[in-house]
Formats: sequence, structure tokens, C-alpha cells
Amino acid sequence: MSRMPDPQRNVWWARCAAALAATTLATVSHAQEVTPPEARAPLAGQRDGGFVLATELGALFTLFGLGAQGTSFPWAVPGGAVGLGFKSGRFIGTLGLDLTNLTLEAKTAGTGPGDRYTMFQFSPLAQIALARSADRRVELPLALGLGAGTAIIKSSPDSPPAIFSYRIEPGVRFWAHPQLAVQLLAGYGGTWSVATNDNARTFGLNGAVAHLGAIGVF
Repeated sequence: MSRMPDPQRNVWWARCAAALAATTLATVSHAQEVTPPEARAPLAGQRDGGFVLATELGALFTLFGLGAQGTSFPWAVPGGAVGLGFKSGRFIGTLGLDLTNLTLEAKTAGTGPGDRYTMFQFSPLAQIALARSADRRVELPLALGLGAGTAIIKSSPDSPPAIFSYRIEPGVRFWAHPQLAVQLLAGYGGTWSVATNDNARTFGLNGAVAHLGAIGVF
């Protein structure tokens, strides 16, 4: 059996190596073409989960009020909140501390000053992203919230009422950074003050609500 000369053997090995390299390169290129982009690398539009710090400013625009005979309701009730919670995928849940101020003015002049309420509430808020862009930077969230607390009445500081609130708000959210988003919510809601004695008044304000907020995920 004759032995292959060294020059021919080197050429043969070089051809085999080149063929193997070409086959490997073609296989890798084909795998990259058929693999979805989201499977090759994680999207960086937002962080998937973590601890949440949220703040917001907003207002209730009164459409109709109930109770508190002899007074006129404010057309707008401003307020703000700060909340702590968590994010998991499309869901964000927070527990916030809300501060709201409103004044009930007497309808008849000369009957005395109106009652000024400073309201404090603990407000759980659940938000779910119903739709999002391909890069996950723009979302359409739906927010559902409830609140419960008390208030200080300037004219009757010893008669704190019970305060309850609700809100349902669709909106839009933009992730300026994977850990920071700004959002605008607008929908329908209300605030109710329930008297705990004869010195306070029971009334409810219902109408359009809007909130501008920021969300940080850590």
C-alpha cells in the first residue's frame, strides 16, 4: 500500500478543514435566520420585574355630587400620591398614600365659610399593560384603584369622617429608560366622605379623573 506524499496530504487536510468550516458557518447562519429576534437577545425596552416606586399628580373633575345639602361642590379636586409596590411582566401593583384637598362652599351668602377637607387615604392600585409596542417602550395600561382613609375638617377638627374612593383609568405609558417610565391616565372615578357623627357631612363627588405619573423599577 503506497503512502500519500506529504505535500498531497497537507493539501487534503486543508481541503477537509475548509469544507468543515464552510459547513459550520452555513449551519450557524441558518439557525440565526430561523430564530426569532426575541429568542436571540432580550428586549431592552423595560425591566421585566422588580421593586417599584411610583408618584403621581392628578385631579377629579366633578360631573355630579350627592349629599351635603346647602353647599356647592368644587369643579376640580387636586391631589397627589406616592406609592411602593412591585412589577412582574405586564403587571404593576402599588400601595399608595394619597393626599387630597377640597372645600365645600355654602350656596347662600352670609351663612358662614365652607368646610375645608384635607383627605388622607391608603390606595392600592393595580395596572396591567393591555398592549405594547414591539420594543416594549410604549404601552397602553389599564389602572384600577380603590382608596380608604380619613380627613381633617378645618371647621370640625374633632369629627373626622371616613373617606372612600375608586377609579378606573386607561392610559398611555412611555419607558424613557428600562427602569423609568412616565404615564398619563384618564377615566372615571369618585370620592365619598361618610360622616361618623352629626358634626360632619356625608357626600360624594363623581366625575372624570386624570393622573400624570412616573414609575421607577429597581
